[in-house]
Amino acid sequence: MKKWPAVLIFAIVASSCFLAVILLRWQLVAILTVFLEPFVELGATGLLLAALLWSLVVLIRRWWQHKVDLQVVSALVLCLGALSIYFFVPIDRLMIEADFRIHLQRRTQIASEIVAGKWEGKVIQRGGRGESIDLSGADQHLSDGGEVLFWQEGKQDVVLFMTFRGVLDSFSGFVYSSNDQPPPHDAFLGNPVEVERLGPHWYWYASRN
Repeated sequence: MKKWPAVLIFAIVASSCFLAVILLRWQLVAILTVFLEPFVELGATGLLLAALLWSLVVLIRRWWQHKVDLQVVSALVLCLGALSIYFFVPIDRLMIEADFRIHLQRRTQIASEIVAGKWEGKVIQRGGRGESIDLSGADQHLSDGGEVLFWQEGKQDVVLFMTFRGVLDSFSGFVYSSNDQPPPHDAFLGNPVEVERLGPHWYWYASRN
């Protein structure tokens, strides 16, 4: 069996690391914070560019020597493929939609119970951005930080399941609206830059400083 050249192995490792970091971007932000995660992403990008440059140099050298083989070409294709996915595939959007669809039923159940007052005993903080309600046990993964925010304004109750907590007014997540209307502009004391309807009672909500 022919041994794989080092350039191909490096391309596989670099491409895999790069795609993993891109796919798990928001999970890494939750673990490392918004200040440290960019350094991980920068490192993965640098690794991929190094693999791309190396594979290109090896390919050109072997082309001059008339020794081009499929494995070297594959190394270059892998790197270009990873970059193409990054630039042309809306990964963040696809991950958000998948998260919403997968956990829709349970989030709807929790939000409905909160609006009905069944989670009063779980309130850990009142005021500010609204009531902060603790998600216990297996439900903690449904909102970044294991908490949801409950905001009441007039006859409308809204519940925010965060995907990104951020700092100050920068946060985003899925909002359940009791009357199916968009969240109030001042909900959670945010500065909304994106409010998009996802389905009955549900909206995507993003706030920026």
